[in-house]
Formats: sequence, C-alpha cells, structure tokens
Amino acid sequence: SNLEDNKVFDKDNWKEMSREENYVLYNTKIRQKINPERRQDNIGNKEESKENKLVLVALLVLFVPIFSVEFFFALSRQFMCEMGTEPGGLMQKLCSPV
Repeated sequence: SNLEDNKVFDKDNWKEMSREENYVLYNTKIRQKINPERRQDNIGNKEESKENKLVLVALLVLFVPIFSVEFFFALSRQFMCEMGTEPGGLMQKLCSPV
C-alpha cells in the first residue's frame, strides 16, 4: 500500500504542474493562507519598529556627545600645536609625538 501512495512525476505530470494558471492558483492559495498570519505579524512589527527607534535614539544619546567631545579635544590640540611651542613648556609636552 505504501508503494501505491507514492506518485512519480513524469514529464506529462510536470507539464501539467508547470502551467502558468496552476502556478497562479497555487500562489493565490498560499497568499490566502499567509494573510491571517501577516496581520498578527504587522502588530509585532509595529512594536519591534518602535523598539528599534528607541534603541537608535539611546545609541545616539550615548555616542554623539562622547565622540563630539573627543573630536573637539583633537581639533583643539591641533590648533594649539599650530600656534607654536615654547621649549620645555606645557605646549611642547602636549604636541610631542611621544
């Protein structure tokens, strides 16, 4: 009985299966089955989207000030080193590569 249940697809069956109208019908049935699940997923996606926005804002609040201050210090140091250095002074220590 197990052998009787198995179907072998030969070229004729494949031609029947691969007809465009069968594909469209199959695609439509699949979409109809998926749609109720999608509606529930959309609610989850909205919550996930809100969470993603909150994470992005938190990361911006954390990193923007830190990197802004670092950038300010780097530029300030460059400007101060361009102004000139006195031998043995604080500026020479700040501007030395070692």
